[in-house]
Amino acid sequence: MLNAQTPERTQILAALERDLATKKDQLNLLISMFHGMPRMSRSYIVPVFRSTRREIATLRRQIRGLRHY
Repeated sequence: MLNAQTPERTQILAALERDLATKKDQLNLLISMFHGMPRMSRSYIVPVFRSTRREIATLRRQIRGLRHY
């Protein structure tokens, strides 16, 4: 497995943190779009919102696992 001090581990962690920041930006954009939409159109954005939150949770678990390994 990856040792705590390996460059590969650092690169993987950095990539996961970049992905997490991107997903958080997407989530914030979805929230702002949601508030600007008419009520009837909001149902289309909810599944995307939920899947983005799941992806964020997965990335956080992966980052936590790498940091505490």
